Amino acid sequence: MTLSVADIERWDPDAVREVFHAATTRATTAREASSALANLPAFASWGGVAADAARDGIGRTTVDLDAHADEAVAVAQAAERAAHDIDKVKADLRRLQDDAQAARLEIDP
Repeated sequence: MTLSVADIERWDPDAVREVFHAATTRATTAREASSALANLPAFASWGGVAADAARDGIGRTTVDLDAHADEAVAVAQAAERAAHDIDKVKADLRRLQDDAQAARLEIDP
């Protein structure tokens, strides 16, 4: 795969940061839902086979929600690193372009 200067110039670190924010929000929401389910007040006074089955089902759901939150955190961290790296590559490219222009050279995007 060939990467051109024009490709780099189209990269938008702010769009990647939006992924970071969305994934962070998703992780927070999943953790809050997991915690709310795990602490339902109904289970304090509810007993019997049906309550045990409900607790078991909610337990599996909280495990799934926690796993989803962990995955969303991993996506957020990757997006944060990517946005930082995009900023660095674009800054390096700007310096290279400035140096080329100062040397009266032209870069073909």
